[in-house]
Amino acid sequence: MCAEDGAAVRAFLADAENHRPQFERTQAIRSGTPWPYALLEWEPREDAPVTARHVVDVVKSHTARLREIVSEYGWPGRSLVGENGADAAWLLLQHVNSQVTTIRSPAGDEFCRSCVMLLHEAVANGEAHPRHLAAIADSLRLGNDESPEFASLPAQYELDDQGRAVFRWKVDTAAIDQRRAAIGLPPLAADLARRRSGATANEIGPGIWEPWPPPRTEANCEARANEVVTLKEKRADVVAGRCGSHAPGPTIQA
Repeated sequence: MCAEDGAAVRAFLADAENHRPQFERTQAIRSGTPWPYALLEWEPREDAPVTARHVVDVVKSHTARLREIVSEYGWPGRSLVGENGADAAWLLLQHVNSQVTTIRSPAGDEFCRSCVMLLHEAVANGEAHPRHLAAIADSLRLGNDESPEFASLPAQYELDDQGRAVFRWKVDTAAIDQRRAAIGLPPLAADLARRRSGATANEIGPGIWEPWPPPRTEANCEARANEVVTLKEKRADVVAGRCGSHAPGPTIQA
């Protein structure tokens, strides 16, 4: 699924400029979605570029399939699908949570919120990368214009002249660092240093990505037992519809 997803997005991006003149003449997008992703909101849909319609169709098809997988297996972690497969599932989930109006939906947001709890549990068990959890949780919050939980997304802050993070919300950076540490992320200062160098937050060197934490052993899993029990209780709340809003990710994210 991820290969098809990536191919659809690449074709869309390569084709976008061919449609800019007509888009600017005929469309009045008021959602704030930036170019070229505003093309995905073309109305009427039947007149939209083929590559734009294809991206929306692929995302919706893959969302349905991801729902089936999560319903049957829970979050597809690295024991089930390997690290590359877990990365792929995360990327697909980010598209579900896109800010593009033709993709995002209340049902999609609810699915993402349920997956946040599954990701908490998966991270605690070494089955998901901490960045997976942080990006989805923060993307939900961003979509609801809420302050960040982990401050893992560049869109959540700007860098001032001294390279410091400037948020549009009132934030407690010490609390953010505590939450980051609890799931295995480095302090926010590490992300800022990487961004100042021109890298992404999860890039520890040119083309070198932040590694996965080592798989859990019996010894360190036992130390997390109480935390996992708590997370399972919260997961039950999500299924029962009792969980509060977790807020909102990087390929089709506006």
